[in-house]
Amino acid sequence: MSQKGELEVYTNISDIGDGYIKYRGRAIEEFTDYNLSQVISLLLFNNYNRFDEINRGLTKAYELVTPLNIKRNKKFSLYHDLINILLGLEYLIVESEYVDCLLPSILPAIILSLSCNDMDPAAVHWRRVGESFFLDKISDEDWMNLEKILILTMEHGFAASTLNVRIAASTGINWIKSFICGISAWVGKYHGASSSFVIHMVEDLIKSKFEEEGYLDRLFETNDMIWGFGHRIHKSYSDPRAALIQKIITPRLIKSEYGKRILNFISVLKKNVLEKRGLNPNFELYLGVYLMFLNVKKELIHYFVLISRCYAWYAHYQEQKEQKPILRGGQY
Repeated sequence: MSQKGELEVYTNISDIGDGYIKYRGRAIEEFTDYNLSQVISLLLFNNYNRFDEINRGLTKAYELVTPLNIKRNKKFSLYHDLINILLGLEYLIVESEYVDCLLPSILPAIILSLSCNDMDPAAVHWRRVGESFFLDKISDEDWMNLEKILILTMEHGFAASTLNVRIAASTGINWIKSFICGISAWVGKYHGASSSFVIHMVEDLIKSKFEEEGYLDRLFETNDMIWGFGHRIHKSYSDPRAALIQKIITPRLIKSEYGKRILNFISVLKKNVLEKRGLNPNFELYLGVYLMFLNVKKELIHYFVLISRCYAWYAHYQEQKEQKPILRGGQY
C-alpha cells in the first residue's frame, strides 16, 4: 500500500507509463496489422488466436439480448437505461461454451440492440456495432480508422473506471455489478465523457468564433481546463494514443474542406495550449473531432470507446478475482 493512499494493484494485462502503453507486454504501436477481435483475444487470453471465439461471443450476446425487445426510455439518460438493462440480465446469463467471450460482449450487444433489435444474429459483427453510433453511413475507410482507434483505446491500466471494476470485483460481487461500477465512473466528465466536452468546445470554436480576434485568449482566461489536453500519466511526453490517432485520421480529414478546417483548428489550438499551459493533446482531442466529423449520435459520444474497453474491464475483473484480497485505500 502506498503511503499516499494510492492503491497498489498488480496486473499482467498492461503496462502504462509516461509516453508508453503496452498490452500484455506489447507496445500499442505493434497492433497496426491486427484486427479488433485479435487484440481482444490478446487481452483476455494472452494470445491473438482465439479471435473466432470473440466473434461468436458477440453473436451469442446479441442472441441473448434481442428477445428482450430492449427500447430506449427517452425520459432517462442512456446511462440509466444501460444500468437497468444490465441488472435485468443479471440472472438470465446462461453457461456458454464461449462464456469468457460472451459476457463482456453483452455491453456492445445492448447498444446495438437499442438501435437495431431485429437483425439476423449471423450478420452481427464489429462494423455493425460501430455503425450504430452514427447518423450517417460509415465508409470502409472510416470503419478501418474507427477499428484502429478502438484497439488503441481498449485498455489504459488503472484508469478510474477500470479501478472501480477491480475494487468491486475484490468484494466478491459478480461481473455485471462490477461493470456497472465501471460505467458509473466512465460517464464522469473528467473520464470517458470528456470526449463530449471536446466536441462541444470544438463545435463552439470552429463555427467562426475561433477566427475572431482574441477569442483564444478569452478561452484561456475563462477556462481552467482545456478539454483534450494534458494527462495525469503522460506528462513529460505526449499521450502515445494521440499521435497514433492523429496519424490515422489526418489522411481522411484532409480530403474535405470541413476536415481541413478541423485540422487547421487543431494546429492553432495545439500551438496555443502548449505555449500558454505547457500541455500536449491527449487522445480525446482527436477521438472527439473524428466522431464529430463522422456525425456521431450525441447521446452515444462517450460510449464509443466502451465497445472495446469493456473487454479490458472483464480481463481486469477476472485477474482481480484470482488475487483474492479486498482492495482498500490508505489515508494521508
